[in-house]
Amino acid sequence: MALRGTTSHGAKRRLAVVPAVLAALAVSLVLAGCVVGVGTPVSTNTALGTFRVSQGATAQNVAQTLDEYGLFVSADRGDVVAIDQGGNDGAVPGATIVTSPDVKQVRVILTHLTDPNEVGTFTVDAKKLTPGKTYYYRLYSIGHETDGTVWRTLYPVGSHVVANPTLKSLTKSKGTLSPSFSRTTYSYTNTISRNTSSSRITVVPTLSGSSVEMRIGAGSWSFVRTKLVSGISRGHSKTLSIRVTAPGGIVANYTVVVARKS
Repeated sequence: MALRGTTSHGAKRRLAVVPAVLAALAVSLVLAGCVVGVGTPVSTNTALGTFRVSQGATAQNVAQTLDEYGLFVSADRGDVVAIDQGGNDGAVPGATIVTSPDVKQVRVILTHLTDPNEVGTFTVDAKKLTPGKTYYYRLYSIGHETDGTVWRTLYPVGSHVVANPTLKSLTKSKGTLSPSFSRTTYSYTNTISRNTSSSRITVVPTLSGSSVEMRIGAGSWSFVRTKLVSGISRGHSKTLSIRVTAPGGIVANYTVVVARKS
């Protein structure tokens, strides 16, 4: 069952599934009939660059095959609000959903025919998003009755700030860091001269309240924001691991290989 979008000129186009950007995980669903939402959608951070949306749902008094459900996501709230030209939430006949080309979509394809009195939950993950950025989302579902009548339901718009357990700075006391620091680059080499055997690495997390742990090689983790990597022989290196944990338990891992020239 196709979902369609329109350009700014009103020309119809098919809305493609966005590969790798968004994916569905952890599906839990027992639904039937004309599906409507129960309560407010809940969004939670589940991994770096990933958040999960859950929506309670129930069926009306007709048996129905639920064909698919999914999530629309955009960094622009107006794009998500404007789905179906800003039409009201709720179930209506028809499976065409009009949306902006900028709205990303994740689809879960289903064929469930169940007792219409049962209640279920949509659970959808939006992945590979920018840490620290606010995204707006809207769930939908599409199904059909035994007489062929198609129903689609739009759910309320929600918003979510993606957890940001990244670093805003990483500095060294000696040597040359490669590549240049970027909060979303996680592996570095710090090259020091043959006449020195150490470099002190200092980091600062982006998000207030984050914890930072460091360890050298397979050593034990310690809650510090600066670490001296020392005792490196000429032509050899040591690896410093940095673990940043944001409130809520979302983790990002960085490594710095401190290498001494021969």
